[in-house]
Amino acid sequence: VGFARVNSVQGVVIVALSRDHYLQAWRRDMAAYGGLGAALLLLYLWALAVSRRAQRGKLRAERRTRLLAEVFQRAAEAIVVINIKGRVTEANSAFERLTEYSGAALTGHDVRVMVADRTPASQLRMVRRQLLRNGQWKGDLWIKTCTGRMRPVWLSLVVVRDDQGKGSYIVISAIE
Repeated sequence: VGFARVNSVQGVVIVALSRDHYLQAWRRDMAAYGGLGAALLLLYLWALAVSRRAQRGKLRAERRTRLLAEVFQRAAEAIVVINIKGRVTEANSAFERLTEYSGAALTGHDVRVMVADRTPASQLRMVRRQLLRNGQWKGDLWIKTCTGRMRPVWLSLVVVRDDQGKGSYIVISAIE
């Protein structure tokens, strides 16, 4: 309800607005805010869903990494991973048993410390050529254990390539 005084007329003029008319602007504003709020709520729910999906993917990747690490450590084959320069990066427990070296002691060292003197240099050159040509090699080589004992071992060498196809690691597996 509103009122105004009009000087030219004696008396008071009273103007009444209906409740709907009075609330019309407020309702329009609330509808706009409500639409904005709904849009923000939908955006929040979408971001939450994307975040949860990413979290589930991360958890799956972490579980897979743990599984692969466990498989690597528990494999019956002796496995050592070397970088392309021949330096040891990883070794499993079967490798440690076979060579009597601890993986930690060998990490960063050249894998050639384990090649026995009985292995002819020509055979090592042939292995290198096969790796470069085919990306793999299989055969017998003599190895030297930590205690100096020499023994023949069946080896499988495989080059692991990066996304550009460049060799970055060599996985060596051995069977006693």
